[in-house]
Amino acid sequence: MLIKNTYIITIFILFIYANSFAQEFVKVPDTTMLHNGSTYRLPIYANLQLNSVNDIETTFEFDYTLINITSVFAEPNNIIANTKPQFSVISTDFKKGFLTINANKFNLSNNNILCFVELETLFGLDSIAYFKPTFIKINGQEKNEIIKESGKINVGFALEPIIKEGISKVFPNPFDSEFIVDFAIETQTEITFTIFSSLGRVVYSFPNKTNEGYRFFDSKGNLINEPYKMKFPKGYYKLRVKSVPWHFSSGLYFLQMSTQNGIFNTNILHLK
Repeated sequence: MLIKNTYIITIFILFIYANSFAQEFVKVPDTTMLHNGSTYRLPIYANLQLNSVNDIETTFEFDYTLINITSVFAEPNNIIANTKPQFSVISTDFKKGFLTINANKFNLSNNNILCFVELETLFGLDSIAYFKPTFIKINGQEKNEIIKESGKINVGFALEPIIKEGISKVFPNPFDSEFIVDFAIETQTEITFTIFSSLGRVVYSFPNKTNEGYRFFDSKGNLINEPYKMKFPKGYYKLRVKSVPWHFSSGLYFLQMSTQNGIFNTNILHLK
């Protein structure tokens, strides 16, 4: 009996020892999300040694043309104990986005989920978006030994996609040198964007033949050449606008999109 109990205790100790030195990782799972106006919760799985950890900073690279991140949150049994951890989203170019999550409270007893990223898909049909960990810092030091596993998000339309025409997002807002406009077209149409000052003066109108200071992109991220000549088919688009050619002064402006279905407005704020 003593030998049997000693054997069980030995196995138990080895099990604890093995788990205490298990390889650390941060993993994004593969998943499928429909483009139907819904938001989705993407879990970030992790195994991290939390002893003597004061803060964790994780950065993820994702496909900016296919994914819009709306929030980051943690549940009571997640690794991150901050219910709403601090996060930021930046875009270095049209296709790449970077999400950085910061936290300073942790649950030593957890379910191996770091936190959840709430997001919505922007485009389809049958596209694949990437979402991958790129940097992990613990107590301000980058940890290259932590395994980083990427995930693929299959993006598709619902069987009968509903597209609501208009301007869906302007980022960043306030802006400095440039801003990006997400917009949708419900039925094929010519479009015109106009920027007005707070006094109602027309600052700029496009698309036009000069092609100065702006670029249109389709749902795959492809540049649209000579947009002033075309009717935009039903779908989702991005418009990238630079402020330099028109010498914006700081202040409030109004962005107007005109189509055959109506006029859509939003406010933009320029800060130098």
